[in-house]
Amino acid sequence: MLVDLTKIQLHYLEFLVTNEVKNEPEYINQEQAYRRFKRCNVDRWVKNGVVKRHLRPKNIEFNLNELRKAAANRQDYLIL
Repeated sequence: MLVDLTKIQLHYLEFLVTNEVKNEPEYINQEQAYRRFKRCNVDRWVKNGVVKRHLRPKNIEFNLNELRKAAANRQDYLIL
């Protein structure tokens, strides 16, 4: 299926793609990580060594790529 796009629409799509990638930070603070990925998941990933905490002055940060990889793992907890 082919769709005809105007130049304005094409520029807008390029704008959306480039700005979405640029606006994502490499590190997010602990509160944001808990909100995005749920506290129990983040704490479990830290405990299992999947995700590392980065201590900054007055802040604890997590690498967003590490969090995304941990979240993409379908079943990362042990069933006893």
